[in-house]
Amino acid sequence: MEPGPQDEVNYLLSLKKFTTEQIKLFFILRESSRLWERKGMNEEQVKAAIAQLLPKASQMLPAFADVLPDTASLQPAFEKYWSALAEWWQAPTAWFTPGGNGEETGGKFTNEINRHISEFRDLHMYRLLTEAVLRGERVLAVVGRNHVPMQAPAIRCTLK
Repeated sequence: MEPGPQDEVNYLLSLKKFTTEQIKLFFILRESSRLWERKGMNEEQVKAAIAQLLPKASQMLPAFADVLPDTASLQPAFEKYWSALAEWWQAPTAWFTPGGNGEETGGKFTNEINRHISEFRDLHMYRLLTEAVLRGERVLAVVGRNHVPMQAPAIRCTLK
């Protein structure tokens, strides 16, 4: 049901609203926030996990190959956008809510990027669901509750 990471990155790049650095930083900070706040990892554990993630992201996503190649590059990139927080690995969860306002949460561009990703995911799921139904298949989809109100009207309209 979900689009691949490369599809998400390509979509964000096609908007021409964010730099490649901002997009990669978004994904890194979002994962760091998840590891720190939800998994309870400490600084050393988060940095080790991200150090393993960076080369994989660069290999898997060609747009990221030369951008933020290692953890040493993260702090200077982070400081370009945020000075209130001292460390990149401490990005708060509020920065990644799609409905959040970056000026209010402090996330600058992160809420907006996540909002665009959420909309892209909704469109991707909508296409998969309606194409399957139009082919005569029976469909049962289990998605997060926020996707249902975003997709339901378009699905109803398409299937009338």
